Amino acid sequence: MDALIGLFVGAGIFRDAVSLLREAIFAERGGEEDYSKEYKLPLQECWEENRLIAFRNWILYLLWEDQQRTRKEIVSSLDSTFHPDNYIPVLSELKATGSKPYDFDGKFKNLVKPLIEEELLMEEIEEYLLTEKGEEHLKNFINSFNDYDVHRSDAILLAMARDESSD
Repeated sequence: MDALIGLFVGAGIFRDAVSLLREAIFAERGGEEDYSKEYKLPLQECWEENRLIAFRNWILYLLWEDQQRTRKEIVSSLDSTFHPDNYIPVLSELKATGSKPYDFDGKFKNLVKPLIEEELLMEEIEEYLLTEKGEEHLKNFINSFNDYDVHRSDAILLAMARDESSD
């Protein structure tokens, strides 16, 4: 399994290196560089998908707790909860939090669309409501943490952070 992951990461690095080499040759021949192209890390797409899952679970949690129901209230909570300046233990030490604020208002429809399609929430006039299926989904998600040893994983991540900073 390690070899397959290494092969996958190596292929991504090689692909980006070839692309950068082409751009360097093009620039050397007098072409204009295009710095707008964004290079993604091999696991960045996975990171982005997991971030969306966290945002969607937060929306379900808000509805479950009966705290916010309107789009404006949900967006406000997402903005304050997931702002990059917030301190999140372990993740902040590893610099694994977002570097810029997410456009929750502009991307709200894309956030809730899968939740509506999966019948986890429903939209009524100006409010969003959690369905029974959504409540069950959220309970299962929360219960999945019962067997997770947070102290051990935090200790490992903090030890890794200390090793990196001492290099």
